[in-house]
Amino acid sequence: MQWLIFTGRFQPFHNGHAAVLQRSREVLSMRGEGASLVLAIIASSPGTANSGSQFTRTADEHHAASRNPWCAGTRLAALNSLLAEIADPRILITVMPRPDLSWELVDAWFPGKRTWIIPEAGEEFDDNKAAFFASQGDGVLRIPETTGASGRLLRDAWLERNEALFRAGVPKACFEVYWKEALDQNESMGGHISKP
Repeated sequence: MQWLIFTGRFQPFHNGHAAVLQRSREVLSMRGEGASLVLAIIASSPGTANSGSQFTRTADEHHAASRNPWCAGTRLAALNSLLAEIADPRILITVMPRPDLSWELVDAWFPGKRTWIIPEAGEEFDDNKAAFFASQGDGVLRIPETTGASGRLLRDAWLERNEALFRAGVPKACFEVYWKEALDQNESMGGHISKP
């Protein structure tokens, strides 16, 4: 079995992720039968670093509550909606724990040859992630991400209920799922916007 695994918090899954996914599908087609592409949503686990590794320290920063407004269920629903449009049976979705904290479990889930897909966007966190997977003996494929999409800016747009900016930054199928949560929060607050 060959696994191409594209991991991320997907907070939110944005147009940059979609561009990497499209390129990953092209790579998958070249791998032939027996290869699958996994979109692996990393479950948030803040403040759990138990080692001095650079990847774990930066991962802890990325998993802070302020950087993760959507639960795993919402992110899973957004990606399921996207994959319903793509309709490619070679693509799977899962929620998995942080690899740096649960490597034995990740290793058991994906036996065989693994290649981790990591965007190349000039971010230190992605470089640390690539180094971590390579240190485990796995393959790493860096895919250039040139859209300039920013999860931070999109999270801010969502928190401020800037619908136009948020809609422009995420795939249409994902927008509907993420935005419904914003509307539900507003309704539960009596129409008042509050930041989670």
